Amino acid sequence: MTDAYEREHMQGVGTVLHRQKVRAPSWVLALTAWMPPAMMAATTLALHGPQAVPLIGGLIYGVVMTGLTLALAGGRIAVSEGELHVQIGPFGPRIRIDEIADCEVGPSGIRSYGLGAQKLLDGTTIYKMLGDNAKAARVTTTDGRKLVIVCPDAEGLVSAVNEAMRRRVPKARVEAAPDDADSNEEEGAKGQRASARPR
Repeated sequence: MTDAYEREHMQGVGTVLHRQKVRAPSWVLALTAWMPPAMMAATTLALHGPQAVPLIGGLIYGVVMTGLTLALAGGRIAVSEGELHVQIGPFGPRIRIDEIADCEVGPSGIRSYGLGAQKLLDGTTIYKMLGDNAKAARVTTTDGRKLVIVCPDAEGLVSAVNEAMRRRVPKARVEAAPDDADSNEEEGAKGQRASARPR
């Protein structure tokens, strides 16, 4: 079932064939949310001593990390007839289906868990979406880019991308310009007049 965010920001191109959504465990969010208040209390207690300096630095770090963690605490994937959209927090790639050369289930090739993205030395980009970490959807684009998407339903994602590749819906329909439309009508009228002439 889609929510308001997906309807507004992840509507895709053409019919949506597959969606999946993941969220960081609640204990991670709770632990992260308590970090700034704990650092604030420690800083307040030590405010008049030299030990306050590293605590203030820790407080700033805690606030920044909490903000980032909460912002990136969820991930979404949507496959439509014209587009594969991967999003961790508010960020992630949108890849046109006609730019995908291959998509298959394979080993994730990583040992780290959690939500996030990382780049390997060979140029492969890994999107970790709290999957089982053993298998992933491996996408290769027509220009040679490689993406590994670790997600709970890698098989469903691959199946949807392959179905979209079979359908190959263009990203947008280009309507004829008014001049072109007029010239097309003229051509049609000429053809009708020619066919109406007696032979």
